[in-house]
Amino acid sequence: MIPRTTLAAIAIAAIAAIAAPTTLFAASRQAIHIGIVGKTQLTTMESPLVVQDTGTVKGSPITRGQTGAITLTYRLNPRAGRANVRWLITTKGGTISGTCRTDYTTTNTTWTFTGAGRITGGTGAWKGITSMPLQFNAKHSKLGRHEAIAFRGTGSMPARGR
Repeated sequence: MIPRTTLAAIAIAAIAAIAAPTTLFAASRQAIHIGIVGKTQLTTMESPLVVQDTGTVKGSPITRGQTGAITLTYRLNPRAGRANVRWLITTKGGTISGTCRTDYTTTNTTWTFTGAGRITGGTGAWKGITSMPLQFNAKHSKLGRHEAIAFRGTGSMPARGR
């Protein structure tokens, strides 16, 4: 028969071994705030249902005082009032890419997109970046000259210096 103290020590060691990988993984990432805003303009209308915008963005996690170039490609589904959006931000340090699913409404002068997106990857300084669902908002003039976009939420990056 195994003494109780030995069983207790084995149980504690087993629990510690099971928890260790989770603890190590969590410590290897750091949470970051995502707060990106920008201005874009219509650059290409590939078809009545595929629209591409380009412009500039700033905010977190882009390095303070710097901007990035953004390209967004909207694939519209007018019957459902929805759009799938792919986007790419290019900065001096690398790229950040993602996707969004949005609802949209139209008036005589604007398209308004609201939905959720995710960061799907990055390169360079942004390698390993991911996000929880991000709030995505965009307002577009139908003339294609004055668009405003915003991403807000939480993401994570690999911890540096460990």
